[in-house]
Amino acid sequence: MTDIEQRIKAESEARAMAQYKKSLAPTVKPHSGFVSKAALEKRLDQICEIIGKGVGQLVGKRVTKLEEIVAELEERKSLYDAGIWNKEEAYAAGAVVTCDGCAWVAKGKSVGRRPGKSQQWRLMVKSGGVAR
Repeated sequence: MTDIEQRIKAESEARAMAQYKKSLAPTVKPHSGFVSKAALEKRLDQICEIIGKGVGQLVGKRVTKLEEIVAELEERKSLYDAGIWNKEEAYAAGAVVTCDGCAWVAKGKSVGRRPGKSQQWRLMVKSGGVAR
C-alpha cells in the first residue's frame, strides 16, 4: 500500500470513528467527577425537607393520638371524699359519700337525690357485719 493509500485509509477510519463518537454523544455524557459544594448543600436541603415532612407527619399523627388519650383521661372523673350524704349538698361525678352504712359514688351531678334511691349513685361498698 502506498503512502497516499495509507493516508486515505487513516483519514477514512478517523472520519468513521468521529461519526461513531458523534452518534454516541446523546447517550454518553462526559462527567468531570466534580460536584460543587453549593449543589451538594442544595440537594441535602431537599433531602432533609423530604425526610422532615415524612417524620413530621408521623410525629404529628402520634402527637394527635396522645392528645386524644390525654383528653380522655382528663375527662374521667376522679373520686373524692364528700363525707356523709346531705340532701342539701350538690355532688359532682366522682363524689364518694356514706349513707346508711354504705359508700356511694356519684355517677353524675346530684342534688337532693338519696343514694340507693336514684340512678345518679352507684354502690361502692355495702355495709357489712361488725368488725372484730
